[in-house]
Amino acid sequence: MRDYRILEGLFFNNEDRALLRDRIQNTPAGAGFAAALEKTLAEEDAKEFPRLRFDWYAYNPDIVHSTSVDNYQNFNGTVAPATTGFARRIYHRMLALELLDKTEYRDAIREDMLRLPKEYPLHLFVMCDLGLILYGFLTNFLTVLDAERHLFTEQEQFELDNFARGIAMDIIYEQEEWLRCDIGQGQHCNNHMVAHSQAALFAGLYYHREDWVKYALENPEGILVYLEDGMTDPGIGIEGSFSYNLMSLVLLMESAEWLRRAGHPLDLYHKKNSRGYDMKVFFEAAVNCVAPNGRVVPIGDNYANINYLYNMSVFFRACAAYGEELPCLKWLAQRSTADTIDLFRLMMDTDPAAEKPAVKSEWYSEFGTAILKTVEGPDFWDSDAKTLAVRTGDGYIHGNCDHMAMLLFSGDNYLIRDFEGKDTLSRHVFSGHITRTLNRSRLAHSAVMIDGGNTVHMKGRHLTCSWERGEGWQRIIMEDAERHLYPGMWMKRTLTLFHDRLQDVYEVECPDERDIDYIVHLGDLDHKPAYEKSPELLAKWFPAVYPSETLDWMRDIRELDANGCICAEHPGVKLAIRAAGGEKGLSFTLPEADDLAHAGSHSYLLRVHGKTARFEAEYLF
Repeated sequence: MRDYRILEGLFFNNEDRALLRDRIQNTPAGAGFAAALEKTLAEEDAKEFPRLRFDWYAYNPDIVHSTSVDNYQNFNGTVAPATTGFARRIYHRMLALELLDKTEYRDAIREDMLRLPKEYPLHLFVMCDLGLILYGFLTNFLTVLDAERHLFTEQEQFELDNFARGIAMDIIYEQEEWLRCDIGQGQHCNNHMVAHSQAALFAGLYYHREDWVKYALENPEGILVYLEDGMTDPGIGIEGSFSYNLMSLVLLMESAEWLRRAGHPLDLYHKKNSRGYDMKVFFEAAVNCVAPNGRVVPIGDNYANINYLYNMSVFFRACAAYGEELPCLKWLAQRSTADTIDLFRLMMDTDPAAEKPAVKSEWYSEFGTAILKTVEGPDFWDSDAKTLAVRTGDGYIHGNCDHMAMLLFSGDNYLIRDFEGKDTLSRHVFSGHITRTLNRSRLAHSAVMIDGGNTVHMKGRHLTCSWERGEGWQRIIMEDAERHLYPGMWMKRTLTLFHDRLQDVYEVECPDERDIDYIVHLGDLDHKPAYEKSPELLAKWFPAVYPSETLDWMRDIRELDANGCICAEHPGVKLAIRAAGGEKGLSFTLPEADDLAHAGSHSYLLRVHGKTARFEAEYLF
């Protein structure tokens, strides 16, 4: 009956089974894996996954690719969990059967797999997130089908293969829609497009569809294109967010692994682009972009998540793939505490004799971020090193209004922050209310805000920037010489970092009188604030823009009689902010989450009303 070929054992074979079983039985990571899998199985067995619904969907040809917020939220509240949740369940049951000998799942796997072609119709609708959701669905589906093909009759295998190939074709169609409609809004490389190409690659390798493999690698936003154009400086991706850079890197690493397992002549792990970079440099750079406890510096969209490099899936894959080629990761691997259902976590080797990786300060001029450290080399990891990060370039889709903003870690403590609130009420964090109104606002960043408004994206432009260093100090100087951020207004910031203090000079010139506000957000409060609203005060302070959904997040506002200076002391830092003409100031809180259920951040604002302002701030540690 079958008129096509398959590459059995591509996703899960006897060699995998033997290795993973051994790791589960004989390593701490294996015990953690088994415990995490058991817990997840219990949770999934206890619930019924929602059926697909389409009654919410309304296609509007005037909205490119139906990206309205309502459709976006409804899709991610109905189709996404129904699709990914169901696919993850069959994947977890397969792992339980194959690695934990839970034979009771054999019939359930068969039943679930056969349900899918009947209940999950192909060619669902036009939706920009559809391909991203279907790629994960297809990955899990093909892995289970590969491992458990023997459970099905020839006719059933034929039906399941047709279903999987149909999903792959839907994803390729979605990729073409992204290209045709410019859903990436001019961004040349995007995590969605890597996911689409990865899905085409997986299906192409498994079903011997060389045309799909070629498309995955070479389409205008394909895997090789991302390797060539999706990387700015050595090791930094293009999307404006460290978290999204690492997300795309996971997809590239998975693609490299399946190409290797399929015996494909392309070694994507070591493929160099025209600038001489391969994927290893991503990880070499990532080591420089963390605090001493391994926390990834949260540049760009991060949704208030706290990520530690050595607990991330992409780190597991790098350790498993590169081994001795990346000795900088060997020592970090020992610090991993993640109990997670990740096969690469089990394959990752630690080395008790490994040397600590050497860390350095770096200005990634193309990406537009400087990461400066007061302690460099291997001593960084056990120090109270100060880690200062600033943004100097455009943020693209997943960037924020954070040009000239600063964030600062002292050892493992987050002292001066870009503010991000957790999204708990939305169906999807990217389009959630707190993300859209606060997290990406100028108010949310430790920088200068003018007239209560946001800066504009600079469309690929960068600030004029220089980096200086001497014995015991480093300085980053940023200038909006072309007056892009606030059109017509000149801004310059000079940050000088010492081990015991940070000095900040922020200068502004405007063509006419404006409200010029210096804002700083300090580390988390140790208590839940009242989060009281002050609409009358906001209307008084921001008459040109209030009412404003963004400014409404300012709570517990107190007016300060600044007399040109705000001085305060908080855990880990003493601050003094001075400005001639800075007679008025505010202290306020911003919420840790949109449900107002958690502690927040304490913030200060010093205002100068005029054509010019010069703020001089000192932070003592």
